[in-house]
Amino acid sequence: MAITGAVLLSWPAWAQAARPSVETGGATEINAQTARLWGTIDPNGLETTYQFEYGPTLEYGSKSPALPQSIGTGPVGVMKEIEGLKAETTYHLRLVATNADGTTAGEDRTFTTASWEILSTPNPAGATASNR
Repeated sequence: MAITGAVLLSWPAWAQAARPSVETGGATEINAQTARLWGTIDPNGLETTYQFEYGPTLEYGSKSPALPQSIGTGPVGVMKEIEGLKAETTYHLRLVATNADGTTAGEDRTFTTASWEILSTPNPAGATASNR
């Protein structure tokens, strides 16, 4: 028996895979031991969790606890303050979000912590955030 045609099945738009969209923002309020990490997430209509991965190399090594993001569509800003950093150290960071359709990792960014001497300055000149 020969097959003479094929039937193309397509999913409706609402049933398409909807992994979260993620954009790693960067770091602010950087001092010798803490920084505030931020970015944006579009959960694409599914319950989503997010966390920041960070560390002195592209292997990161540390991550914030997974936090819930409300169900919705459109980008939403998220942030997390991290502690226990080493002074005068360059860190890599990225935002990672997960929902039922998968996990998305944002771009790598870097920031450098301040020295102990300028710890009391809110935005020390030696503390920078940049794209990798």
